[in-house]
Amino acid sequence: MFAAKHRSFWALTVPFAVCGATTNGRIGIHFILSAHDHGMPAATAAGLLAAVGVFDIAGTIASE
Repeated sequence: MFAAKHRSFWALTVPFAVCGATTNGRIGIHFILSAHDHGMPAATAAGLLAAVGVFDIAGTIASE
């Protein structure tokens, strides 16, 4: 049986897609420049964005 035929598959897939789109599409593009505009060094902001990515991967693995 295909997973896509089950409601629970879609109940997990849709929130992950929304989370990924907002994290990468909204935050990832503007985070470093916005943090720099507020006085944070660009390298520090990039490190924090990398930490977000690491925790995103860890959270995805832990939730499965």
